[in-house]
Amino acid sequence: MLSGEYRHAVDAKNRLFIPAKHRDQLGESFIVIKSYSDRCLLVYSTEEWEKVKEKFESIPMTSNRRLNRFLYSSAIDAQPDSQGRILLTPALKEYAQIDRNAVVVGCGSYAEIWSDKIYDAGIDEQDPDEFIEILKSFGL
Repeated sequence: MLSGEYRHAVDAKNRLFIPAKHRDQLGESFIVIKSYSDRCLLVYSTEEWEKVKEKFESIPMTSNRRLNRFLYSSAIDAQPDSQGRILLTPALKEYAQIDRNAVVVGCGSYAEIWSDKIYDAGIDEQDPDEFIEILKSFGL
């Protein structure tokens, strides 16, 4: 399970450190794509990505073509260097609006990479009571 919140600077060469705990669970190579619901990046192990990809491929082609372009045009197969850093492409950085600092957040079966400014603004807006109500509605 990917968990925790880690803050790291993106260096001058657009490299971002991925925590060892996450690298251990993601494997030697993993997929980074633009999020389809927020201004962040999603990180999947290759095994988890295959499951997600199957769901995308089940969408009818008329809707799927634009979605595929959105997802795959800037997706990367990331392989951390010897210091645990991955290279973020300019397109991925621009989409997630990452300037200098990023937040890597474990979300169970995947991780997210956020601009620290966007992430912090979203955290400030969270209402714990909203999450409690969601969990109650599912009997949890």
